[in-house]
Amino acid sequence: MSIEVTVRDTETGDTDTAIVEDYLLIVADPCHLASRVGHPNGTHVLTVKNAVRTAVDTHITYEDRDGQ
Repeated sequence: MSIEVTVRDTETGDTDTAIVEDYLLIVADPCHLASRVGHPNGTHVLTVKNAVRTAVDTHITYEDRDGQ
């Protein structure tokens, strides 16, 4: 199974769409992916650095293909 993800920059209005088969990490400047480690059991550890907030932002909206 794969999913289609569209991301929009709220400041510029630019959008980008990708087909994702496993997972997707989206970070905003100044954050960046510092390292990634894949383990034989399928677990991946992603280290993101320069995060300004320590809490996870829960203001996320999901929209299915029908817009519902």
